[in-house]
Amino acid sequence: IWLSLFLTVMVLTAKQFLVFRSNSTKVFFVIVSIIMLTGLFFFEPVKVRLLESINYKGEYTTDKVWGGRGIRFMIWASAVELIREKPIIGYGSSSSALEALERRYKEKKEGPLLHMMKGGKRFNAHNQYLEEFLKHGLFLGSFYVIALFLLLVQGIKNKDMTIIFLMFIVLSVSLTETVFELNKGIVFVSFFVPIVLRKSRGTPRIEANA
Repeated sequence: IWLSLFLTVMVLTAKQFLVFRSNSTKVFFVIVSIIMLTGLFFFEPVKVRLLESINYKGEYTTDKVWGGRGIRFMIWASAVELIREKPIIGYGSSSSALEALERRYKEKKEGPLLHMMKGGKRFNAHNQYLEEFLKHGLFLGSFYVIALFLLLVQGIKNKDMTIIFLMFIVLSVSLTETVFELNKGIVFVSFFVPIVLRKSRGTPRIEANA
């Protein structure tokens, strides 16, 4: 999530820079943007996520650090295995998919996952695309991807940056989180998507009767 927001801020900064015509305004905007981006980078969650995503020194592995990166690779490997076993019908509900994953963690003796599960934690697919394929199979699960890409295409066709960036955030966050398994994810998408779609299509005028 933090990485998606970081990239969104960078792109919006570049776009806004091109809008301004006054050189003094551009210089001021660049200075403010540099300060904001620098502060964002030194914000610990963002810094850790960026370093973990790049992992250029190989420090973030389950052998050394039980970080989100290494843990997710374990989870995704198990999820892909389960999808291959039931590619057509899937496992049904979210709870059934979760139970199947937990059984697989135990079968594979995934130490870090099992250790944290003893403390009460539960690990779903941590990827909305894999979660949909797990629950509904490849055919029905692909409707999630299709729906998001149709919204993205509409935004590109209408040159609506609001839809484009909203879809970019949802698409990218779905790679590492199960957005629709959390109330906040459901509320976020169901609240903002109708608003930006209405804005993109324009508000219809109400004409008074003569």
